Amino acid sequence: MESTSLPGTRLPSHESMASLVSLKEVDIRADLLTRPYRAPNYEGETRALALLARELAANPRNMLQRLVETALELCQADTAGISILEGDVFRWEALAGVFAGYRDNTMPRHASPCGVCIDENVAQLMHLPDRCFPALLTEPRFVEALLIPFHAHGKPIGTVWIVTHNFERKFDREDERIVSMLSQFASAGWQLWKVRDTGVGILEGQLQGIFEMFTQGSGGQEDTAGGLGLGLMLVRSIAEMHGGTAEAKSEGPGKGSQFIVRLPTVQGPGVAVKRSERADAHVFRQIP
Repeated sequence: MESTSLPGTRLPSHESMASLVSLKEVDIRADLLTRPYRAPNYEGETRALALLARELAANPRNMLQRLVETALELCQADTAGISILEGDVFRWEALAGVFAGYRDNTMPRHASPCGVCIDENVAQLMHLPDRCFPALLTEPRFVEALLIPFHAHGKPIGTVWIVTHNFERKFDREDERIVSMLSQFASAGWQLWKVRDTGVGILEGQLQGIFEMFTQGSGGQEDTAGGLGLGLMLVRSIAEMHGGTAEAKSEGPGKGSQFIVRLPTVQGPGVAVKRSERADAHVFRQIP
């Protein structure tokens, strides 16, 4: 459901609309260069990143939510979120903290600070952004908002952001570093999840023969793409030539597919790989 303002916002009056300020007046990015910043907590950061990596591998769909919870904790923020650009609106894909209950709500691109972050493709730090973006007028107020873009195929597609709702907490360069790092996880998690979720899937009876020459899976849906049905056959042939294996997995039509290639680990230059070593092969690459 699309909303034109933050859920729970108070509608701006004519007086407040008339008193809106320019983006320049809420932009405080320069303050990041002059503010003192706290020492990194590498121990806590390492633990958090290990959890994110496991979540990315096991459950990419939930990884983005875990990511904003991590941002909330590491940056001592009051609200943290991920906004995904979908056409002309941003959708709150993941939320943690004060506004966690408003996940999946949307805001028009032009009404959100995320639009500026996407357009300029750089980090943004804003003070009381509701003075420029009245859709954010709410209680508690967004006192400071730090936004970092994340990308798919080199193009910004969304933002990872943290917010403080009190005037004492001020974000610094350490917060910027952490959120920038988390934005790279967001990019990987989003792309992996989208590929898994949007695939047509493979019928159970087709899994065993999907690697045969000229075979194409219908996924139980009308085919919309061409092809000769040779790609997967070549993948398996190349994997087996190197002592590896290739397999396909799918939960069925509409649930996407995974194609897993396993290759044996080479111990050093000139070491021959025996076919009997296949059982010790590791997952070289997983393509949902």
